[in-house]
Amino acid sequence: LRIAQRNLLRNPRRSALTVGGTAFAIVAYVFLNGYFDGFDEQLIDSSTRYITGHAQIERPGFRRDHSPQLAFGPAQPLLERLRARPEVAAAAPRVQAQAMASSARQSASVLLVGVDPLAEAGLTLVAQAVVEGRWLRPGEGGGIVLGRRLAERLGIVIGEKLVLTGTTADGALGSAAFRLQGRFVTESAEFDDSAAFVTLTAAQSLLSLGDRFSTINLRLKDRGRIDETVAALRAGVGELEIVPWPMLLPAVQQMIGLDRAIRAVVIGLFLVVVALAVMNTAVMSVAER
Repeated sequence: LRIAQRNLLRNPRRSALTVGGTAFAIVAYVFLNGYFDGFDEQLIDSSTRYITGHAQIERPGFRRDHSPQLAFGPAQPLLERLRARPEVAAAAPRVQAQAMASSARQSASVLLVGVDPLAEAGLTLVAQAVVEGRWLRPGEGGGIVLGRRLAERLGIVIGEKLVLTGTTADGALGSAAFRLQGRFVTESAEFDDSAAFVTLTAAQSLLSLGDRFSTINLRLKDRGRIDETVAALRAGVGELEIVPWPMLLPAVQQMIGLDRAIRAVVIGLFLVVVALAVMNTAVMSVAER
């Protein structure tokens, strides 16, 4: 202890710089890790809470072209069993299909999403992202909600009509007119430029699905245990697949992988610089001896 005390007091300025540099390194390391972890968590949360949920139940091959022929049902008993599971915070049925939206001015390909407005509120935040007009109401057959970018591309305003056309489950063409009820804005410009929401019954009627669903989307209570939860739920869905969010959102997963690589490089370089500074102090102290 006496030797250590003499070493510290022999050059107080150098000792203070070394202690300050080490403390700065620890604080910076914790901050950088927290910053990158927070960015990843916010990215995952915003993506899953606006688009997919944490997992999606579907028929094999459904995500290739969102074909109505791959709808399944009647699935109400499965939906109730999923909602009763302790791992599941919310489960919502959906109809998803590619469709053509046509206004009086323009046409565009859209991702048609039929939802139960009440169940969807527990799964995603799209209803809270509506910035003009209002969200869908249960039993409302003729309303539609678009992303603001898509509405602008179609040249349509609140209250105007558009026509949706899509391939039905029996291979024919189905079409129906809808009136724009609201426009939403999320953090994803691509989502705002492609998604069109109608009620579940309206989508089922348009695509001649009867009481069948395209998917059941889940929000879990603990996203960190998604692999274990998906494995536990697989036994109860029969021939259907349970797809976790990294497979539903590969672009988000790739962005997180890139972010982690950048974090490793930045923190590694930072620690090398701090280590060199501390080593320089130690070498100078030894050289003086």
